[in-house]
Amino acid sequence: MFKETIAKSVLVLCLAAFLLVTTICQASGPQLQELVPVEVRAAIQKSYPKSRIVELSDLEDGVGQMFTDVSPKHNPVFLSSDFDGNGYEDYALLLRSEKLGRPIVRLVVLLQVGKGKFKAQTLEESQDFLESIFIDIHLPGRVQEHDSDRAITLKLPGIERRFFEKSAGIFYWDKKRFQYIVTED
Repeated sequence: MFKETIAKSVLVLCLAAFLLVTTICQASGPQLQELVPVEVRAAIQKSYPKSRIVELSDLEDGVGQMFTDVSPKHNPVFLSSDFDGNGYEDYALLLRSEKLGRPIVRLVVLLQVGKGKFKAQTLEESQDFLESIFIDIHLPGRVQEHDSDRAITLKLPGIERRFFEKSAGIFYWDKKRFQYIVTED
């Protein structure tokens, strides 16, 4: 009897958590679009006219669970920071589109080169694990490369790209361009 009560309680809690995450994911799309500054949306339209920002509903439930607080500073598909050290706010985004009839996700960075002026750069394209990709800011500091003795020290925030429960790496600015280091495999 006691075990049945616990099992029912666990089932009810799991169902409640699933419904909460589903509601958050469904509600987050339009809210996210509103969080992206108008000039950033314009730069995306100009450089990637057939793309849209990935929405939380595009991602696995596990990714949605990790990011229940949708804000421009901590979001799995949209980041802002000064990634290149020029004093302007830059933006990293996951964009979804199609290539040869197949869905793809691009990790794009918009480097602000002047007030409201951006240089767009695709850091990576993926056709695999589209539901599990997300990004986060990696703060300056020491980073160890996976399965290597190599380590680097980030002087600026980096863009951490992860595939949920699979692999991870960091795109970081190295004086003139972005470099990449694998941190998990």
